[in-house]
Amino acid sequence: MKKLISIIMVLLLVPMALAQEIEPELSAGITPDSAFYGLDVFFDNLRAGASSGENRANIRLEIAQERAAEMKQMAEENNIQAMEKARVQERLQIGQLETAHAALSEEEQIRVQQRLQKHIMVLETVLSKAPEEAKEGIQNSLDNSNGVFERNQERISVENRQTATEIKTKIQAGDVTIKQTQAN
Repeated sequence: MKKLISIIMVLLLVPMALAQEIEPELSAGITPDSAFYGLDVFFDNLRAGASSGENRANIRLEIAQERAAEMKQMAEENNIQAMEKARVQERLQIGQLETAHAALSEEEQIRVQQRLQKHIMVLETVLSKAPEEAKEGIQNSLDNSNGVFERNQERISVENRQTATEIKTKIQAGDVTIKQTQAN
């Protein structure tokens, strides 16, 4: 019976795990060399600002992914000045993500960290395909995203240690009662 339940759980969880792994690659959309780029940035920021919690963090990451796609396209077109505009906007989104991340629950923080890790992998791909004159700027964005990732990881770790310490202290003080269930 236990094996059957385990098999059913695996069959239910595998498709969900695979669905989370497959995210559509964002397109560049309106690029920094367009006269409408300022409007695109404005509406993206408005959309992110009107959201909250994990949704806000996910929107910030989505916008950062779009900016990374813009960086890639501008680098491929050897338009370094436009690529730099996208890089600055990507960096702003990652900075805002870090601020939003601090207010999330631990579960939400972990999910956002997984998406941030994918963003870092996208930046690494962009860096590997960029022309030499664009690499320094992309490397700066990559370093910034890695720094945010590491600071967020540290925050999650500190919160876990604090929670464990608080629970241990409460148990030692007798403030926590542990319920035992009786088997019938």
